[in-house]
Amino acid sequence: MIKAARSIGDADVYRAEQPGATSLLVKSYRQRPLFIRWLFARRCLRNEYHKLAFLRDLGIVRVPQPVALPDKDTLAMEFLTDAVPLNTTWRTDRQPPQEFFSKLNDIITELHRRGFAHGDFRSTNVMVTHDGEPCLIDFATAVCRNPGCSCVEQALFPFFRRTDLFAMAKIIAKFHPEMLSGPQTQRLGSPPWYLRLGRFLRKNVYRRYLKQSFEG
Repeated sequence: MIKAARSIGDADVYRAEQPGATSLLVKSYRQRPLFIRWLFARRCLRNEYHKLAFLRDLGIVRVPQPVALPDKDTLAMEFLTDAVPLNTTWRTDRQPPQEFFSKLNDIITELHRRGFAHGDFRSTNVMVTHDGEPCLIDFATAVCRNPGCSCVEQALFPFFRRTDLFAMAKIIAKFHPEMLSGPQTQRLGSPPWYLRLGRFLRKNVYRRYLKQSFEG
């Protein structure tokens, strides 16, 4: 197991080895209550599988290759053996150069232009490949506004786009603050209201009640 669920809404994450084949990363909600699985977990797994396939075909950014949905509560994808989390480079004082973040910013801009928003974009969901290229992970809540996408996704797109842009500014401020543009500095000074609301709910409701009940 790579990571055990820390709350009732989290998946357990495993690494599965296949002899002579690609290592797999497996997300599973099978140990969560049925209500949680029915309410959102299964939707998140299906959404991530389809968004990974969309990005694979788009070819703009490296993402884990989707492999299968073995059952309603499990998702299997490629395990990225040639990449490390961006956050670990900061902790070891070996962060990527400015060119990496310029490329990451260009990727997010192009994804938005193509009608795609990550929605949970942050430094923990960015990987650095061994050759110094950006790689994105964790697309459970990603949305599209392209034809054929649900009206809910299309309605959420502008909000998630603003979330991505705010997160991009935070990442640059953390690693290379001298790179911040004027608009990015302004975004840091005025986070979207729904992000402020989300932080309040996580601190005062989720962590105080839901997470404690899961751990207890």
